[in-house]
Amino acid sequence: MNLQLVDEGRMTSRDGAANTAWALLPEDSTDLAPDAATPLIEQRASLGAQYALYVLLFITTVLGWAGTNAYGDPVNVFGLFDFPAIVGKDQALSDRIFVWHLICGILVGAIVALHVAGALYHWLVKRDSVLQRMLPEPERS
Repeated sequence: MNLQLVDEGRMTSRDGAANTAWALLPEDSTDLAPDAATPLIEQRASLGAQYALYVLLFITTVLGWAGTNAYGDPVNVFGLFDFPAIVGKDQALSDRIFVWHLICGILVGAIVALHVAGALYHWLVKRDSVLQRMLPEPERS
């Protein structure tokens, strides 16, 4: 995959993240667009699964952080520092938070499984290029 580097000159910190993301896009980003032949319902299901994964991963992480704090333990990052406590110690609250943490984790697993099943369906049954477009291009020597 060829990467396009962007030389924008001076950047503000606000623009830095957007420009970095833009620079990492492939030069020919038309390959990222869905096939015109893919039904709209499949396109929306794929996009919905993608957004649901992002949201659930964030929520699951915050629930784990809050549940650990409510249990009375700090969240330590590789022995370097502790995250600040966002919830005071409350064992009953910790138990309830971890139930929701578990539910979100199960949902993440289910959505990943459905997403993989959809990709395999496109590859094995429909025999279209959806799976190939998701995989990295082989190295050219």
